[in-house]
Amino acid sequence: MEAWSSLRSRLQAVAPEPAVVRPPSLPGQAELRAALALHGVPYKVQMPSGMYCADVALSSCRSNDADVLLLLRRPRRFITNVPSRLLGEVAFRNKMLRRYGTVAIIFYNPDKSSAESMAGDIKAAVEAKTGLPLDSFRS
Repeated sequence: MEAWSSLRSRLQAVAPEPAVVRPPSLPGQAELRAALALHGVPYKVQMPSGMYCADVALSSCRSNDADVLLLLRRPRRFITNVPSRLLGEVAFRNKMLRRYGTVAIIFYNPDKSSAESMAGDIKAAVEAKTGLPLDSFRS
């Protein structure tokens, strides 16, 4: 035990332990969290799903329903992808994420999106994809 503490103190002198690194907040995530708070729906932020990460995951209160993964489409993606015909990386990411739950895409435009408008978009997207009211995701 003493040898371990001695080794650890020497290692910290050479290279201190790194601070906990939080993933950066991406554009639109603050509005997304505020919109979900307006609905009173619990969520998990940046839910890892395999090698990709959903912006937000909603868990259904009913055990037989799959999770809903919300993905924000940011302006960079608007140029290369038409929502009805996704290409390349985005199509592959969505296909991989569908293994972990229902994927609902929310379009984010920093010039026009607010928490209130995004709340309506989330409600419409979740209800269209799952056929369940958004209230069923409240715990």
